[in-house]
Amino acid sequence: MEKKDYLKLWTPVFLWCLVIFSLSAVSTLPAPEIIWWDFILKKTAHILEYGILFFLFYRAINKGKMEFSKKAALTSFLFCFLYSLSDEYHQSFVPGRHSKLMDVGFDFTGSFLSFLTIKNNLCFFKKEKNTFISASEKETRKIAGILKKKFKKNRLACLYGPLGSGKTTFVKGLGKALKVKDRVSSPTFLLMKEYKGKGFNLIHLDCYKIESVKDLKSFDLEELLKDKKNIVVIEWAEKVDKILPKNRVNIYFSYLNETKRKIIIKD
Repeated sequence: MEKKDYLKLWTPVFLWCLVIFSLSAVSTLPAPEIIWWDFILKKTAHILEYGILFFLFYRAINKGKMEFSKKAALTSFLFCFLYSLSDEYHQSFVPGRHSKLMDVGFDFTGSFLSFLTIKNNLCFFKKEKNTFISASEKETRKIAGILKKKFKKNRLACLYGPLGSGKTTFVKGLGKALKVKDRVSSPTFLLMKEYKGKGFNLIHLDCYKIESVKDLKSFDLEELLKDKKNIVVIEWAEKVDKILPKNRVNIYFSYLNETKRKIIIKD
């Protein structure tokens, strides 16, 4: 991740912490005549402050990725809890204010509501199922590991996307997940390569230089799929889409910028 990306993610966290600190430094205003209204207003403010803080910190610690991460969630809870305690301690020095353990509970409530929003993909977190943003080759290989679970139904994966969008890197990650013995490389010049794995054979086809669907027919794809140990992955599947079976997993790659790729898995 580039320096400017870190700044985009962490600057809002720092600024929001500053906002919370500044509000806590203000002496308590005279309470209105309706005491319960004052209570509701102040406690709602606590919930909103820490709901926003949890979201901002979670997004930053998770490097901007919108999928759920248990580790990022636990780290965010810990940060919000510690910041809430320090904020209450800070208020004990402000004239007209008092530190209250109950307020830490309201702060936690805000954090928890934000956590539920993230975990359940509500609101601004709602996104297309099985859509991933990869910021490195390592992440792309990790995403490929998810595909292994889908081969219980379909053993053919078709990769679509422009040159340099991460297709071959994805296949390398799949090879690692299947525990193939040899290093997976692009078969562009050989068209097809076969790798022995633990309980599986990875058949890697690259149709980049194919001029006609007849070139693929010579490999007898139907026969390859009859062997239940074979997992067939086809790069540049758009070139032979007309002859591919319907029972397959389609994976779409798109180039976002120099470091980020969008990957959509559809089965």
